[in-house]
Amino acid sequence: MLKKLLLVSLLGISCQAAAQTNFRPGYVVTLGGDTLRGEVDARGAVRNARLARFRPTPDAAITDYRPGQLQGYAVTGEHLYQRATVLLADSLGPGAALGATPDTVQRVSFVEVLVRGPLHLLYLRDEQRIDHYYAQLGAQPLHELRQRVVKLEREGRLYQQQTNEFRRTLAELMTSCPSVQPRLNTLRYQSNELVRAVQAYNVCVGESAVLLPAAARRTYLQLGLVTGAEVSHLKIAGNPFKLPIKGTSAIGPVVGVGLTLHTGLSRNVTFRLEALYERQKYNRLVPYGDDPQASSTANPEKYATLSTLRAPLLVRYTYPKGRLRPMVYAGFTLGFFLQADVEDIVNVPRPPLSPLELAYNLKTEPEQAFTGGLGLTTARPNGRNASVELRYEYSNGFNALTDLNRFYLLLSYDLTK
Repeated sequence: MLKKLLLVSLLGISCQAAAQTNFRPGYVVTLGGDTLRGEVDARGAVRNARLARFRPTPDAAITDYRPGQLQGYAVTGEHLYQRATVLLADSLGPGAALGATPDTVQRVSFVEVLVRGPLHLLYLRDEQRIDHYYAQLGAQPLHELRQRVVKLEREGRLYQQQTNEFRRTLAELMTSCPSVQPRLNTLRYQSNELVRAVQAYNVCVGESAVLLPAAARRTYLQLGLVTGAEVSHLKIAGNPFKLPIKGTSAIGPVVGVGLTLHTGLSRNVTFRLEALYERQKYNRLVPYGDDPQASSTANPEKYATLSTLRAPLLVRYTYPKGRLRPMVYAGFTLGFFLQADVEDIVNVPRPPLSPLELAYNLKTEPEQAFTGGLGLTTARPNGRNASVELRYEYSNGFNALTDLNRFYLLLSYDLTK
């Protein structure tokens, strides 16, 4: 029952988060140059390139702006967009049937400003979810920074090779700063590296370095502490026991660390790897099933002790609004058993001797589990955050005879910013 409630709650929060808009403080700049301040709906990169949704107040009507209707718009502290004409394969539309090519069809779009200065760096994600980068020197037209993969045939074999055209394009635009040219020879087609190269050029020609919100969205890792409590249900079937047995553990502690990866591509989706230690004690394992012996009072009492090191790998989505933000996650856990002991205490009269005790050290295998959870987290920008979460795991246990279901209440706190 608890498993079903947890899954229903996960689905409920996911659907609610998907249905909500994401309005944040921002502004739009009209074609006449007027700045209208209010709230802008910050969504994914694909949608942001084609539509700006604006409202002056939370209770006001929403106005949708296409790229041809604005000079640009911004989400304060996060995104800055300007209107530009670009060449894109997905701008063809019906023209593709007439033999049009991306080099002959242009489209007005909102492009995100990554670097502003004598040389601008701009970014757009098209409807095919392909990332495009553009460089613009002053008021000149945009130059796309391209990296293509071409097929070459050598000695009867086909090879794939990257063209790295973007390096030549940047070299031509940066001729006024020879000191920056050598770094272009090893420049990779990645957002962070392109940003640093363009910033270095702007500083070289006398422009002070200005870090825009988009460039500040770096990829980084955060280390955190994890602690909490756990209860689990264990089933063991077959040898070395005549009857299948099951039981519920006492509440046990969980402690460990977590490493969270923020990719910079999305503020709401993160990846998390944890290392947890836990110890469970089952104070009574009882037979179950249809066998008449299962209810016999002659069966010895059984106890179990399990201790494991666990490594959950999770993908987490956090709702982007509020001081306390709901989050949901799912993933996979690999567990390694340090101890898996089951003990019999046979209560037979042997005065003056104590009850007979038999211990089994069970053979263990690595444990595999599916993991899901939900929780709440604080949302302090550039600060340490704390979260509370409920987690469920369903695993194959420590060998082919076992099943394990785990329920967690966990607290996490960031140790680094």
